[in-house]
Amino acid sequence: MRDEREEHHIYDIIALPTVSQETVQTLDLPHGIYADRQAITHQLILQLVEENTQLVQDVCDQEVVRFGVKDWDVPVLKAGVKWPPSGRILLFSVQNYKTKKGEPILKLQLGLCWEPEGTDTREKLFRMALSNEPPFTPDHHRTLPLRWIRLYRRTLLTPQSYNKMSDRALVAEIRKEWMLFMEHDLPELHAVLKSQQWIW
Repeated sequence: MRDEREEHHIYDIIALPTVSQETVQTLDLPHGIYADRQAITHQLILQLVEENTQLVQDVCDQEVVRFGVKDWDVPVLKAGVKWPPSGRILLFSVQNYKTKKGEPILKLQLGLCWEPEGTDTREKLFRMALSNEPPFTPDHHRTLPLRWIRLYRRTLLTPQSYNKMSDRALVAEIRKEWMLFMEHDLPELHAVLKSQQWIW
């Protein structure tokens, strides 16, 4: 179990502001000072979601942070079944996981969840994503599978960054990628969604 001193270290690190790459180099600490990088990245993502008034946290666990967009919480897009309990058919997630080579990576994804039987909401959203690349980057399927699928993804930390950066530089890199998502990708995704008159 993480002791109180380590908790303080984690929150001291994630509180660092976004800085330039030049500044990051001067902040580097010896590798390995903080062992639990997954905890650092997890707490940081939770904080970034909480800080933004456009977003709302959804069901989370120790490895995955999930969230929705408040403006997307309309009846058509919140009629989901099975999972998640919120009913969101469009759900963002940030995952800490390892690649097939066993390398750690941090990815942000927008997934397509489950719809009520007898509706074509998933099919319409899937076709919308296929017709709007970019900003969407959907999985390509001849027919829409019944399982959860990705409509968009962004890498927040590559394996190289995850392994080689100091904790402070790591946090600065995540904040930089998150800002690009919030200021560039999300507005473009939102604009495409708002153009779908059948949703609103």
